[in-house]
Amino acid sequence: MLLEDNGTWRYADTPAAAEPAAGDGAAAQPAKPPAQAELFLQARADEPAGCRFELGMVNTLGYEIRMLTPEFTVYRDTGVAYSARTVDFGPLRPGDRNLRRVLFGGIACGEIAALRVGGGDRCVMGELTKFSDVKGECLARIRLRPSELLTFEKEPQ
Repeated sequence: MLLEDNGTWRYADTPAAAEPAAGDGAAAQPAKPPAQAELFLQARADEPAGCRFELGMVNTLGYEIRMLTPEFTVYRDTGVAYSARTVDFGPLRPGDRNLRRVLFGGIACGEIAALRVGGGDRCVMGELTKFSDVKGECLARIRLRPSELLTFEKEPQ
């Protein structure tokens, strides 16, 4: 654990594995894909005010997700964005999971054809901080589990 100057603490990042020496067959092995946390759509339900979604995240990374606030946008079947909401998924320690609910007012669940995930660029996880200037890197560390409820995907970059 690392103690921050402001009195808070966080898990120390796991040290990177030592690079293999040249000639050890490293070139023959394919590059390992980067680790990703998993975001999933658990449920959706009509409510008097609109459509409520239950979203979950599992931290399969080797470090804590201290702050991650992606933007969720619902689309009608015409491809037109109807409404957007942000949802914070932190703090989330390695191996833990959490659930969040988000309500999109004024639209029934049957009118929503897709839920897309975007934004989230000012995250705090691993070496990334809210001051990091790397567009798309936060969401690149998140894998979306396919959903049978509706199209659930990342916004095109």
